[in-house]
Amino acid sequence: MINKTENIILVFVLTFTTIISAQIKPGVYRLDYKYIGEENWTIMDYNIEVFKDDGRNKYTSFTEDGECIVYESESNWKENNNKLIISNIEEKHRDKCFENFKISSLKTSDIYHIIVSKKDFFIGQNKEDQETLLRWVKLNTNNNIFPTELQQFISEQKKNRLNTIEKKNPLELLLMSATWQTEYIIKQNKKRTIESDDKNWFKFKSNGQCEIANGNDIVNKKWVFNEKRKSVYIKISNEFQEFKIEKINDNKIILSMMYNNDLVKFGLKN
Repeated sequence: MINKTENIILVFVLTFTTIISAQIKPGVYRLDYKYIGEENWTIMDYNIEVFKDDGRNKYTSFTEDGECIVYESESNWKENNNKLIISNIEEKHRDKCFENFKISSLKTSDIYHIIVSKKDFFIGQNKEDQETLLRWVKLNTNNNIFPTELQQFISEQKKNRLNTIEKKNPLELLLMSATWQTEYIIKQNKKRTIESDDKNWFKFKSNGQCEIANGNDIVNKKWVFNEKRKSVYIKISNEFQEFKIEKINDNKIILSMMYNNDLVKFGLKN
């Protein structure tokens, strides 16, 4: 883990000139991230990226419980002048395990400036995102395999998460038990029903991330559960916004929040 001094150095390097000589080693990596200025990394142990020595790349995202793959992309990668360049070829994704994959061809490239390069990890930043740092942590596994063959690793991560989850509050466990579809929103006493075909949901993950979908816009925000206040706090625009839990059971949740001095309620169902 990077300490505060190293974090200051990272910001300095981002502001001025990178003088390192990056050397990305082929292998299997876990992808972490953090916002600049924060001390701790968010570990995404269900997101795996493989860099093959023949220039191929595959990024795979599993469900948190390791049940299935929900996203996978195939690309080519190369390193040039302290930059990681990933040329995307194809991606496939689905929202739930029982759904068929939607496959899309890609002709885009992602460019990451490498600002720290060590034996077991490297840190970079996408040129399109000046607020977030990414850290690729090399895993102790066969460099010649792609993520679909990493089921043993995923199973081990699942066991670790289950051991952590068992210690949580029952309400917190209930929040994390499902993907909660937004059924309606009430604002200024006006109720708006959300069509079931629309992508609108809250998914409270055990790693402290809340996946929020609003149409085609899907974002991940930090969340914490406050047992004393019976509230969920979600980090929005660099501040934690309180969502009071007014009702919760196995099938429904009602959350309320204050927005511009108006009370807004969200009706959720699983």
